[in-house]
Amino acid sequence: MMIRKNLIILGVLVGSLFLTNMSLGKKNTPRILSHLEAKAKLDSVEFSNYEQSANLVLQKYETRITGEMLAKSWRKTKLETNIEVPVHLALSQAFLESSFGESKLSKSKNNPYSIRSGNGYYKKFGTLQEGIDSYYSLISRKYLSCKPLEKLLVNFTNCSGYRYAGDSLYETRLKKTIRKFQMVGNI
Repeated sequence: MMIRKNLIILGVLVGSLFLTNMSLGKKNTPRILSHLEAKAKLDSVEFSNYEQSANLVLQKYETRITGEMLAKSWRKTKLETNIEVPVHLALSQAFLESSFGESKLSKSKNNPYSIRSGNGYYKKFGTLQEGIDSYYSLISRKYLSCKPLEKLLVNFTNCSGYRYAGDSLYETRLKKTIRKFQMVGNI
């Protein structure tokens, strides 16, 4: 009986708040909409900047990877994890791992970042976009979630301490490639 009475009171309070907010909402709707529109415009500008920065580098190479593909994965990962994978990192790793997806392995498996499964085999993806999405998810969740990019570039290990690549000079090569692409793409 007491629970039912509390539920009725709760229902009356929620209904009252709803009616109050509806009457207030009419006044505030233009402000709220303009805030949402501004956020959407900012997201659109950020997406466009990311895509253009990637395309400035990619246009110099024969590749199936596009700036739009990277920007889509960047946006998706940012929404899911609130972590941004820098465009120069994604470009540099794709270049080092597979010459921007043009290696034989990468083409046959749609895996431009040479991502391995738990058993050591290279993962096969249905599409190139899925391979790129997988990289962005992996880097954001298992690498950038526990250390900033600056520390990652000194010791490219994930949150559990495992290295991304077996090459002992990987960080040196990665930093050199990042500098090269930052000069080209002004990123």
